[in-house]
Amino acid sequence: MENGRRSYRTISKIVGISTPTVESRVRRMNESGFIKKIAPIFDPDKISEGLSAIVTFQVDPVDLQNITTKLSEVNEIRSIFLITGETNLMLRIVSVDAKDLQNFISYRIREFGNLKMISNQIISNTIKDEQSVIIRNEYIYIL
Repeated sequence: MENGRRSYRTISKIVGISTPTVESRVRRMNESGFIKKIAPIFDPDKISEGLSAIVTFQVDPVDLQNITTKLSEVNEIRSIFLITGETNLMLRIVSVDAKDLQNFISYRIREFGNLKMISNQIISNTIKDEQSVIIRNEYIYIL
């Protein structure tokens, strides 16, 4: 998780197992879907243009699966979370600017079904943005 470019040999030295074992385990994690993809993580604060926002919606549970399937295909939507509480759907949306975000929320989101927007917040600064899996003592805890 610290460096997706490390070689199997380097990982094997760090964890104390053979290189073929590391390769086999990584391949199994990829094939099983445990590892979804290995990609660079960009710092949004280093990008001069662009805006990230968190938007929450209330969606009829009957429509939730169909709506989230459609939303997952939209490039501007970077994260989709099913949540508990007053709302049941949270999106992290990336847009060019505030006007683009407002147009997306006001007009484009209607294409995906009956979503009742409850709140939206622009992310002004990212302090920490880590993966949601913690690995400790050979156990995996999913947050």
